[in-house]
Amino acid sequence: MVPLFESAHDKRHPAQEIALENTYFYDVLGLKSDPATGVPDYLVTQLEFLAALSFTQENTADDATRVSLARAKSEFLERHLLNWVPVASTKLKRTGAPGFPLLMDMLVRFLKKERAV
Repeated sequence: MVPLFESAHDKRHPAQEIALENTYFYDVLGLKSDPATGVPDYLVTQLEFLAALSFTQENTADDATRVSLARAKSEFLERHLLNWVPVASTKLKRTGAPGFPLLMDMLVRFLKKERAV
């Protein structure tokens, strides 16, 4: 089994620290994770935040805000999603599960492309 939580793959930081840092990023946009549907370091929650961050960045009229949001996006990708999703992808490939390793590999490629933008 390959859990889709950052804290399950990042053993350098305590789970509470990872959740708290994700929460700080969400606060940038005034967002909060819903504990009924996921925790701050859950893949779906992190991808929802990334989508909200990208949408806000693309739709702001203020250049300084756009630059600031681009920096936040790059940092979030590096510190969180790209910190653990490639590791989870590698673990998933070893399970022999049909289809899912390919989807995770595509997600890793997408996240790396987003960081490069």
